[in-house]
Amino acid sequence: MGMNPGGMGGIPSQSQSSGSIPVDVYETGEEVIVIAEIPGLNSARDVTLSVFAEEIIISGKIDRPYSQSGTMRATERFSGSFERRVDLPVRVKRSGARARYQSGLLEIRLAKSGYQSGDKSASVPIDFR
Repeated sequence: MGMNPGGMGGIPSQSQSSGSIPVDVYETGEEVIVIAEIPGLNSARDVTLSVFAEEIIISGKIDRPYSQSGTMRATERFSGSFERRVDLPVRVKRSGARARYQSGLLEIRLAKSGYQSGDKSASVPIDFR
């Protein structure tokens, strides 16, 4: 556990590094499925998904707009900006990717691809439920 740099006076907190968003990556015959655990997102404006041929980048911001009266003694829930890069096991098509966020999980479905040149990315809209 790291110390909270937000000035909470030595309150323990977990650091949110670029790799700390847990993900599961599955491969079927036709697609790659990535499940990212990101609790606390409120709308599609809070997260961005960029798809490359061999990698995805999930980035965004989690706001915790509420506070409780009293003195904060510990905080472990993350708030602030995040970014997670995920290497994919095979090349995927940048177009046609689908993403859905529900109950703190971001599910990303990517169709497998043959050869695709270039380093361009595609931005994917995320369906919030």
